[in-house]
Amino acid sequence: MNYRRLDENGDYCFGHNQQDFVFDTDAVAQAIETKLKFFQGEWWEDVTAGIPMFQQILGRPATQQTKDAADVLIKDQIASTPGVQSVSNLVSEFISRQYNFQAQVQTIFGPVELEVML
Repeated sequence: MNYRRLDENGDYCFGHNQQDFVFDTDAVAQAIETKLKFFQGEWWEDVTAGIPMFQQILGRPATQQTKDAADVLIKDQIASTPGVQSVSNLVSEFISRQYNFQAQVQTIFGPVELEVML
């Protein structure tokens, strides 16, 4: 699996041939992070695509029920990413209206450690 590399601003990298791509576990990790940062309503062509963080999670009181719902959404999004075999050890928290999580993901290329802030 290969995936176009993103720069520090989240933009695609161009002009450096193979250096503009990530492969295997790095590609799966970047695909996961990109998928998780794609919120529902952002794409004009299909406003139902993406993770419904604003519709179902953020903006609600930070209760255990809200956190559990976010965990399920995140885990489902990760598990449905091509190349992912399983998700384990998901640890999450709400801090100052921000949802942070860490997880171990087993991919077809090997394990990946994720840490994402949404």
